[in-house]
Amino acid sequence: MAKGREDAKRNLWITLLGRWKSAGGRGRVKTPDGAIDIASSPSHNGGMRWKRVVLIGAAAAVAGGAAAGGALLLTYHEATKIDRSNPEVVLIRYLDATFERKDPAMAGLYTCSDPKDLAPLGALRADLEKREKDFGVTISVTNGVMSLDRGTITTTLTMEAFKDGGRNSRWTEPWRFQMVDEDGWRVCGAERLAVPSASPSSSASAVPGP
Repeated sequence: MAKGREDAKRNLWITLLGRWKSAGGRGRVKTPDGAIDIASSPSHNGGMRWKRVVLIGAAAAVAGGAAAGGALLLTYHEATKIDRSNPEVVLIRYLDATFERKDPAMAGLYTCSDPKDLAPLGALRADLEKREKDFGVTISVTNGVMSLDRGTITTTLTMEAFKDGGRNSRWTEPWRFQMVDEDGWRVCGAERLAVPSASPSSSASAVPGP
């Protein structure tokens, strides 16, 4: 009976530590069975959130028993809860999941129940991935200042292609996003407002803009 409880606790730790690693956690964490090294690249907020989860979870584990397990699960839920109260923050996180993390599952957490109008942004993502493969570059996407008008956000996306440690080319595109309130703000539509021109580049093999 006691061995079963210990195995369950260890499995819970393995699951939570795996989630913490995928969220960007790093460092050395002490579990009830010893120390485990967690190494990963830092992320925007995931690592800090999971650091709090693990630290609080470790304190709960010391207390032992079912009450500690319940406290750990509650802490996990609170630390990973998505804040959808600000539409601009939701859009920023959606863009990060789409272009930087390239994680469709994470991006889906910030989309509405009927995201068919996000197809234009999906086409942009596919185009950038093709450029990365064809030209052997890495392309980053960042957003500019956001202008919020009711449920519509307008911003400029900046694409920068990097190769061999240097910037190969850069171009910008103005976009408009439709946000809907479905038990919190979610991204529901995307539209490119104009076709821009690529900025000049000194490289003859620069990645061409649209």
